[in-house]
Amino acid sequence: MRIGADQRYPPPGTSGHAVYDPRPVGRPSPSRQNRPNLPRTGTSLIYVTRLDGSQLVVNADLIETVEHTADTVITLLDGKKLVVKTPVQDVVDAVMVYRQAIARGPLRTSAES
Repeated sequence: MRIGADQRYPPPGTSGHAVYDPRPVGRPSPSRQNRPNLPRTGTSLIYVTRLDGSQLVVNADLIETVEHTADTVITLLDGKKLVVKTPVQDVVDAVMVYRQAIARGPLRTSAES
């Protein structure tokens, strides 16, 4: 079957490359349509006290282990060790509060009920 001159692709006089169109294609996925816009408040961060008394903020997602020696030693996933004055139980409690908040999900307000 022969293709006529008016049926060629790309049309004569064009390079055949797609033209950038800034308009969005389609619509947001259903899982994103009803997702609330939650502020990034840094809830995965826990505060600990260094041996010199200064505060240190640690990402709770990066903690691998917490050890009790003479001081508290926090080992991160990348192998770094942080020696802090904060008691082990306080660090564990802070991580548990964070994990429970993640498992619970966003809190509903009375307007959403």
